[in-house]
Amino acid sequence: MKKKVLKKKIKQLKKAKKKLEKKLKAKQNKKGKAKAKKKLKNKKPKGKKTKSAAKKAKTAKSKASQFSQDVQDVTAQVVSKAEEIGNKIADDLKKIKGIGPVFEKRLIDLGIKTFEDLANLSQEIIEDIAEKIKAKPERIVKEHWQEQAEKLLKEESKD
Repeated sequence: MKKKVLKKKIKQLKKAKKKLEKKLKAKQNKKGKAKAKKKLKNKKPKGKKTKSAAKKAKTAKSKASQFSQDVQDVTAQVVSKAEEIGNKIADDLKKIKGIGPVFEKRLIDLGIKTFEDLANLSQEIIEDIAEKIKAKPERIVKEHWQEQAEKLLKEESKD
């Protein structure tokens, strides 16, 4: 149950990030178009800019950079939250007898993060994984990693 909620939150955060990026691009495009129109409209003889025009330009530039910074901050927050949620989704594979911290890390590096991943392994994949984590395939079968994973998965789904 928790995994579904977390995955849903990740999707929501990604959507929020995309919306913010679109808004930033839209604002940047509007400002660029507005500046081009303004230049054509207010074409004056060459000379120095008036003080008020310089102030307005400086203010607009600072507002744009502040908005850009705000979007970057929110994006960083979204990414960190998504990573945090993604890390929470991984199950504690050490609950399975025969898997210690070293094997757990190696399995996670191979993309096996949950009991479901472990329970759904075929014999070919078990042999391949055993070779990559530097274990014997017979050990995985003898210690019933798949059966233990299925049992823990059922217990987790009851909660």
